[in-house]
Amino acid sequence: MDHSSEAHRIQWAAFREGPLQEVSTPDPFPNYFVKRLDLLESWVNGNKYYKLKYVLRYVLRQGRKTIISKGGMFSNHLAALSQACREFNLNLIAIVRSYQPDEENPSITMLKENGHRVFYVTPGEYKVFGASEAEAIDSEAVFVPEGGASAWGVKGAADLTGELIASIPSHIVLAGGTLSTAAGVISSMPSGMRLVVVPAWKGCTEKRFRETLSQFQIPDKDNWEIWPTYHFGGFARYTKALVDFVADYYRRTGIPLDPVYTGKLLFAVEDKLRAGYFSEIDKAVVIHSGGHQGMRGFSYRYPDDWGKVATQMKQEGLM
Repeated sequence: MDHSSEAHRIQWAAFREGPLQEVSTPDPFPNYFVKRLDLLESWVNGNKYYKLKYVLRYVLRQGRKTIISKGGMFSNHLAALSQACREFNLNLIAIVRSYQPDEENPSITMLKENGHRVFYVTPGEYKVFGASEAEAIDSEAVFVPEGGASAWGVKGAADLTGELIASIPSHIVLAGGTLSTAAGVISSMPSGMRLVVVPAWKGCTEKRFRETLSQFQIPDKDNWEIWPTYHFGGFARYTKALVDFVADYYRRTGIPLDPVYTGKLLFAVEDKLRAGYFSEIDKAVVIHSGGHQGMRGFSYRYPDDWGKVATQMKQEGLM
């Protein structure tokens, strides 16, 4: 594909950043702001736009035809990458972690409807799958790590910081998965601001974040912290409290959340507000990373818990 062609140039350039929405809280708690990356307008939305844009630019300029990447059964990363590859007529080979195939899974259905190939691998095989394994499948393909956690992804996430600091926040708060978005944001964040990471899983620790910063050669200025107790038992785990919060938050604010990342993120923010973490002079900006498609997977697997709110979101065209 010729990335310099007029049609593709226009398609690539089409971009409208996600708005900043103020969320009112009861007195005496300060209001906070949500950066709505779920409302970003381009070839894909959410934080995945930033994490994928440089690797896609490389693929297109090099005239490559295929991307290989990996993710879980309900991966937001694979969903976004599939959408992007469809937009730019690229092939995607998705390596999916699973003990057994699940062809009814809405995420798998979407991948195949987009014309992309799915290979199921066991968790053990998944853990060791990397660039060399991808090369064995297709030596001309470009491998993108899980979650887009590459130097390209960190560079893209750094671009997001410019949008965030325009509002002069005291705190930038985001969900932590691979921690590559957090690494990119902090790499270009001015002094005087503080980054807060809310883990989506138990392995999202201070030690791991320091290792991530070192991996991508980002100076550690200790202007960050991790709130470690809001993962609800681990990745993709939840309790009734989270189910109730996601439904109530949507009713109160009109902002849809997902059970894996943004639900836990905003639960943590409001819990810390009530605990007095933020002062009256603080201005917290919370990054809504998108990921609404994850709700489809949860309503598919846990319809009694998530079916009602998922149906409402679907009726309003949010997934």
